Amino acid sequence: MGKYKLYFLIASLIISIPTLACGAVGVYNPEATQAAMEGTVTAMQATISALEAGISQPASPQILVVTATPTSSPTQVSENSTVVAASSLEQTINIIPTVTPLPATIAPQDQVATVVATFTSTPTPESHPDAPILLDPRAGTVVEEGREILLHWSWNGILGPNEHFDIKIRPDGQDRSAYVAWEEGMGHDFQANLAPGRYFWSVQIVWGYYQNDVKAPENRVFEAFLSPESEPRLIIIAARDDDHDNDKPTKTPTPDPTSTPVPTATP
Repeated sequence: MGKYKLYFLIASLIISIPTLACGAVGVYNPEATQAAMEGTVTAMQATISALEAGISQPASPQILVVTATPTSSPTQVSENSTVVAASSLEQTINIIPTVTPLPATIAPQDQVATVVATFTSTPTPESHPDAPILLDPRAGTVVEEGREILLHWSWNGILGPNEHFDIKIRPDGQDRSAYVAWEEGMGHDFQANLAPGRYFWSVQIVWGYYQNDVKAPENRVFEAFLSPESEPRLIIIAARDDDHDNDKPTKTPTPDPTSTPVPTATP
């Protein structure tokens, strides 16, 4: 409702207040007129204040009711009284603000993305109850530093995906390995590039993989042990003898045979 229309409505109500204040016999009552006017003005001021404050969504429609109640006792008519042809009047003014709802923004169906999280679990391999059995070399075998020796073992199972034979060589009396290697077969060529001393070697089945599928020691990723460890076996690495190649016997050259001159006969 515009402000000017509201003012026009208020003026119309004020003009009709004398009519609303009349009793059942149609006699104008000044006291009732003043009371009706004050109530109407108060209600209109509250309505104007609410609209000017910007209230666009009231909790419920506001209804202003102005009712003229007839007097219970007859009123004497004097010469100066104004007679109104009305027994009782009731006028109701409904002020219901208009609310324009904001349009809801709905994304098109083709712009709605559905995200589905997929979780893949890596199955844990079964453990193997039997440990590998070491075959060669025999316990106490001496290998010269820097030389290569074949480590050989046996096992009655079959390796699964990402399963390996884990070869460990530990210094005597230590738990930390000085050498580690992985194999898929039951043999390993060991280059004895460790310091001279006593070592124990063993084999165990592990679960792991190589990063980027590059089979290099630095790319190994260990996951779990899958079998008991074999019985450790002693191997001794001896210091390399640099003079070993000089101990070979030298060959003495054999002189070429000389011819003996044959004496000539005297005539």
